Amino acid sequence: FYVLYPFRLVVRPYLAPDAHAFLLTFGPVLALMLLHYAWVVRSDVAFEEASVELSRKLAEKIAAVRAGGHWHSSAGKQKKQRPPFGLRPAGIPAVAFLWKNLISAGQAFTLRTWLFLAFFVLCIGGPMGASQRAPGWLPPTIGIVTAILAGYSLLLGPAILRQDLRQDLVNADVLKMYPLRGWQVVLGELLAPAAILTGAQWCLLLLAVTMFSRIPDGDAIPLANRVSFGAGAAVVAPMLNLVSLVIPNASVLLFPSWVQIGRERVGGIEVLGQRLIFMLGSVLVFAFALVPSAALFGLAFFLAKVLVGMIAAVPLAAVAAAIVLAAEAALAIWWMGRLFERFDLSAESAS
Repeated sequence: FYVLYPFRLVVRPYLAPDAHAFLLTFGPVLALMLLHYAWVVRSDVAFEEASVELSRKLAEKIAAVRAGGHWHSSAGKQKKQRPPFGLRPAGIPAVAFLWKNLISAGQAFTLRTWLFLAFFVLCIGGPMGASQRAPGWLPPTIGIVTAILAGYSLLLGPAILRQDLRQDLVNADVLKMYPLRGWQVVLGELLAPAAILTGAQWCLLLLAVTMFSRIPDGDAIPLANRVSFGAGAAVVAPMLNLVSLVIPNASVLLFPSWVQIGRERVGGIEVLGQRLIFMLGSVLVFAFALVPSAALFGLAFFLAKVLVGMIAAVPLAAVAAAIVLAAEAALAIWWMGRLFERFDLSAESAS
């Protein structure tokens, strides 16, 4: 009662039945206004000092971002960030690049985040997909939308996630000093965006499998069939992401003056035109790269369907397609490694 008493005093004039009651209730409100005015005047200097300090920190963050660094690299105490995983002193070099680029991507892309999302999807999507009380159109609609989003991520993901050569090629002189072969650097740079995309797609596929329990206004889809198609898509997704990321990273090595390098964002009509051209070219190259794997997928699917049945045929065919995509990605990474070893940033900048 006493905590809310000042607020009750403020609203009493609005509820006054006549002028006399209004004047009686207006006195306490006027006293509150005077007290509030005195508090604001006394704290004016402190408020101005806090505003100046906040403006200074904001200006430092903006300057740090424009300079190509992180906003938390400005002066002041930095909040300690937890690494995505422990990095050993010795091991595979590509894992070190993965560790570095995952830190660059931010705290949202950690194993804990993906496990929490997967647990959330199972807790929400499973009961809703199996529930008979939910509207008949809602679960399959959510399943279809998530499946479409997973497909779109193959094309839009490489354009959004740039924690690869497109970001680090400005430091090519430093990367060349490492005692590594070119293909090792290229492979390490591709792992982080591929891992992030794969994690997002697996969560979307998990939601699609749990929610797409029946056709809209139609028959139910057996769980075995949903798991079969979901497992096949999950098997082939990492290799699809790797192939889709090879295309823009190969473009930055072949046409560095046409591709945005570094963290700084560049705008303009000409940049928009270049991005549209590269997007169209990337889609065409990606479609061409899918032809061998799609052909082998179809052949393996029909053979496995005859031998082991429909449910096991989809994952087996997906494994065959993933092997072809892995071979294509390995060949492209080896070729890109040769390009990186011959790459000269100073010559490209001068031209």
